[in-house]
Amino acid sequence: MWNNRKALFSLVFYFFLLLLPTPFLALQESTEARYGEIAREMLVSGNFLEPEFNGIAHFHKPPLTYWAMAAGMKVFGVNGFGVRFFGILAAALALFWLYRTALLLLQDEKKAFTALLVLASSFLFLAVSRTAETDIYLTCFVMGAQYYLFRQIYGVKSNWNTCLFAFFLGLGFLTKGPLVFLFTLLPYFAAKLFDIHHRRVFSVREILVGLGVFLAIVLPWFIAVIHEHPNLVRYFLETQTVERVATDRFRRSKPFWFYFVLFPATFFPAIVPFMRSILSLSQCGKKISILYLYTLIPFAVFTLSRSKMGPYLLPLYGVATIIAVHCFYTLRSKWDDRVAISVFFLIPPAIALSGLVYKPLAPLYPYLVVSSLAALIACIFLSRIVNGDRLIAAGALFLIGVSVLIYLLLPSLETAMKGYARMTAKINSIDPGRQEEVIVYKDFLPSVSFYRQKLAIMALGRKRELEFERNDSYKQWYLSSVDELKSRTKDMRRVFVVTRPSDIGGFEATTSFICTEIFEQRKHNAYHCSAH
Repeated sequence: MWNNRKALFSLVFYFFLLLLPTPFLALQESTEARYGEIAREMLVSGNFLEPEFNGIAHFHKPPLTYWAMAAGMKVFGVNGFGVRFFGILAAALALFWLYRTALLLLQDEKKAFTALLVLASSFLFLAVSRTAETDIYLTCFVMGAQYYLFRQIYGVKSNWNTCLFAFFLGLGFLTKGPLVFLFTLLPYFAAKLFDIHHRRVFSVREILVGLGVFLAIVLPWFIAVIHEHPNLVRYFLETQTVERVATDRFRRSKPFWFYFVLFPATFFPAIVPFMRSILSLSQCGKKISILYLYTLIPFAVFTLSRSKMGPYLLPLYGVATIIAVHCFYTLRSKWDDRVAISVFFLIPPAIALSGLVYKPLAPLYPYLVVSSLAALIACIFLSRIVNGDRLIAAGALFLIGVSVLIYLLLPSLETAMKGYARMTAKINSIDPGRQEEVIVYKDFLPSVSFYRQKLAIMALGRKRELEFERNDSYKQWYLSSVDELKSRTKDMRRVFVVTRPSDIGGFEATTSFICTEIFEQRKHNAYHCSAH
């Protein structure tokens, strides 16, 4: 019971630690800004059924993530903290479900708590948990579903397990569509071929009850939007599912080996016992061996997919963590510890050198040197306990500390990144009444609309999907040709323009405005323009 209380305290502390830098961290283009702006537009319009992105219908994902972000902004205001709050809560809940699952499968509170620390300190989890997008929500719902599935398989069977398994599947489907099945039902059915415990898990009655729970969660939104947009079924199945996997329509193609590098790099040091367990699979036991299906099947599918992004892998990290922790205790090798410590010692010089290699960090060099010395002392401490069971917990705390250091630095680097909060604040200070329009010229920056709290005009930038538009009202915010730009600006006397410095001359020549720079950023500058 003591470790349960320790786990609860650790989760609460971790939750507030993740929240620490978010009030000062601008939404980043394009992912965070996209989700934040869609949620803001929902909140403003009151239309929570049909997501709109800068004034145009946007059905790339089901709406649960947008709802959560809109709820955060309703409570905390239209800012990055409000957008990220419930995502960080989902991260803490994901760790809670992981702890419960590890306790169920490993039957050891110490190992379960170690699993919690390992996942909490993995680089990908630390990054995605603070990012405003869908994958941390999907991870939370996948881990909740896996807990009740494994409880039904290895624990005491009950209708509650079935209903709650279906409940989390439904929430996952409302987050990212059928992708939730890749981490749950697909490996579950595959495991039936190898494991007797995975057979006859649910009775016919339980299957029907679970299906009813799932449909009760999923169907209302789909029925409502399909009634208004009959071609949405084809769009979800063909465009957002098949084409996302089989084509590069969404410009997310990566090399075949992408995940073979990403997974070890972001799952360090747990990747060491995880890989050792693959080489010693017969010593892991039947229950742990079957868990590989819940990791390797999603990994294989994503590797074969044309569309690849790092966060896609995160929901499989839970089961991978349980495997790694089990093998850390049962197949432990001093060489594993020494490899981990050797890599840890690379972090302090990397922190110090970052100020010399990355120009925007140069003003922070004294801070980086002090931080590097602190990290070096921590590494020396880790090397002193290399042969103790405390190593994995101490290493986890070290990695979490490094992540806090990195995130505390990020707000000071906003103008060197893809966040436009300060730029838009400058525009708002000149025009606090939001009377003048903002034109994003030859690009697409939804964070300008978000921080302006008014839609910006996107001109000659990214091509938008218009198949769900009922009329031409979207054209006031989306200009796809020079003629449309001229027509939209002909009656304007003053306008703000956000564009690359190399493109402002083209805007002036096209529209006959004279522009003065008011804010300089890494790639895009802001200009205040007056008509001749």
